[in-house]
Amino acid sequence: MLAWRAAMALCSSAEAALPGTQHTAESWKRCVGRCDSRTGRPSTRVAIVDDVRNTLQENHRKTVNEITCDLDAAPSTVFKVIKKDLKMKKLAPKLISHVLTEEHKWHRVQYSQNNLERV
Repeated sequence: MLAWRAAMALCSSAEAALPGTQHTAESWKRCVGRCDSRTGRPSTRVAIVDDVRNTLQENHRKTVNEITCDLDAAPSTVFKVIKKDLKMKKLAPKLISHVLTEEHKWHRVQYSQNNLERV
C-alpha cells in the first residue's frame, strides 16, 4: 500500500503532462518507472549465495538435496544459486565452474603445445 501511495505521489507531474489521460497505461508506466526503491523482504536467493558457495568449497560432491537440508532452503532456490549466481554446472559427479581462470587457460595452452610436439 505504501509503494502504491509513493507511486501516486510521483504521478502528479505526469498527470499534469497528460491532461485527461491519468488512468492510461502509459502514464502509469511513467509513474511507477520512477519509483525505483523496493521495500520488503530481500530475496532468499541473494541471502544464501555465500552459504552455498562455502558448502560447495568444503565438499563439491554434495547434491542439491543435501545442500537444501544443510541450509534449510528450497531445492529450486539452491539450484538457481548454483546455476545462475555461481555459474557452475555438473560434470560427472561434481560441480565445476563454467568460467576458466587464467591458470586453467595457461594449462590448456601447455597441454595443447605438448600434444602438438608429439605429432
